[in-house]
Amino acid sequence: MKKKGLLAVLSLTLVLSGCNSPTQYTPGTADTPPAASQPQSMDRVTRAAGIVDAVAGTNIKDKVEKVDQILNTEGKVDQALEAISNTVGKGARYPHEGRLSATVISAVDGDTLKVKLNKKTETVRMLLVDTPESQPSKKAPVPQPLGPESSAFTHKLLDGKKIELEFDGDHERDTYNRLLAYVYLDGKSVQEELVKKGFARVAFTFPDAKLLPSLKKLEAEAKKKRIGIFSHDGYVTRTGFNVAAWN
Repeated sequence: MKKKGLLAVLSLTLVLSGCNSPTQYTPGTADTPPAASQPQSMDRVTRAAGIVDAVAGTNIKDKVEKVDQILNTEGKVDQALEAISNTVGKGARYPHEGRLSATVISAVDGDTLKVKLNKKTETVRMLLVDTPESQPSKKAPVPQPLGPESSAFTHKLLDGKKIELEFDGDHERDTYNRLLAYVYLDGKSVQEELVKKGFARVAFTFPDAKLLPSLKKLEAEAKKKRIGIFSHDGYVTRTGFNVAAWN
């Protein structure tokens, strides 16, 4: 009996000490494995690291929803916006008085440029004008009529050139984080040149826009002369370009 009792006590001691089973991790104890929380932390870092790719090329509403989904912020818009601010960035702020000097790296499209500004690479979307799409996109699955021509014109005119940028009021960036600016080459407005030659329509206007009167006047003259995009009735619309009217 004494022998059986001793074996029972020894068995109970082994169970309580964990010697007969894998060590159990108890939060807050000295036995806590140093790397116990690493997989969870790394998973969150991995997910957060994908934010920039996930939200690239989307508008602010889509960014909020996507970041909210990735970080599991339970629909808290403020948290999602903070995540965007911390990972994607709102872009540099520039002086709005006068014009800023920049160098064109390359045209992206007829109305969009990549430039070097204050040692930063920025995308510039020209204010108040819209050219046909030169490359397939969600908006246009195939290049639109005169899209490649408008892009080629901007490439030839501006690639590698020194230009000046001018902001208008508080309109500095769009929802794609592109700078919104008037573009000048040798003191002349590139927007006016695009409209005058029939490569762009006047679009995305706002009250008291500085160049709106002159651009509207040039657009009316181009329409009257049926130049470029204005040569086919119905091609230029209030919201863009109607490819069916070109054929």
